Amino acid sequence: NVKTSLILGKEVKALSSLSFIDNLLNDACNESIKTPDNYWFTRSSILQEGSYLFNLRYKLKTLESEPIETKPVQVNVTIIENNTSFTDIDSLLVSQGKQTEINYNNFINKSGFIRQSGHRKYLPLLVASFMGKVSHYAVNRFDSDKKSHLSNPEQCKIIYLLTSGDEKLWLLLRDELKDFVRLAVPENLAEDECFADKLYFSSRRYIHPARLTIKIKNLNYSGSLPFGFSDSYPFYGTAKAEIERRINALDITSLQYSFTQENVKS
Repeated sequence: NVKTSLILGKEVKALSSLSFIDNLLNDACNESIKTPDNYWFTRSSILQEGSYLFNLRYKLKTLESEPIETKPVQVNVTIIENNTSFTDIDSLLVSQGKQTEINYNNFINKSGFIRQSGHRKYLPLLVASFMGKVSHYAVNRFDSDKKSHLSNPEQCKIIYLLTSGDEKLWLLLRDELKDFVRLAVPENLAEDECFADKLYFSSRRYIHPARLTIKIKNLNYSGSLPFGFSDSYPFYGTAKAEIERRINALDITSLQYSFTQENVKS
């Protein structure tokens, strides 16, 4: 196996194939992957060097004067059926004991965040990128007194993206998604965990998180939530598979779900 420390040396040649890097990152659930130049990378080395590989991919694209291809990936919609019926999303939440009160006064402030649009309410949420600790600018961090201040990204164990999602859907799937998304309140961040409104991949390109979209046809309801990296499910493929498994275990009439993969945009 190639030592990760050699990635900056001899193995750069092996990584010069953009299609290989794409396969490496999209297929990282495999225990090991072989490069076109007959080098091997283990799953653990991919985890450790994931952020570097994305940086390298970006630099190689720049040298070739080609735009980064970042088309969202949609999976086939899955439908769950049962015989239980509800009149609306609120009655479904009440039936499952999930219509709980939320402390709206303790949210982490997000630039441009809209709390309510029409009859729909949104929550600020925290997700970690599957690309690793990506940020080229100062980030925010809470001290022991839960006071926010700017911090160098290098001082952070992990950097969360401060984003938003549908309140009703978060209440419905809070337990199922607890490994992949957090409510954006100071109590949900340790002192060595940071956050930012945008995670910049380069000076002008930033990360759009993966999203789960839910439709419940008989309730005329739809909504979406972001999701991201988890220690137990560090790759998009493994996270998506686990979320699918948990949703399939729910007893909800006519529930449809689909996914959009994390991507980079300008």
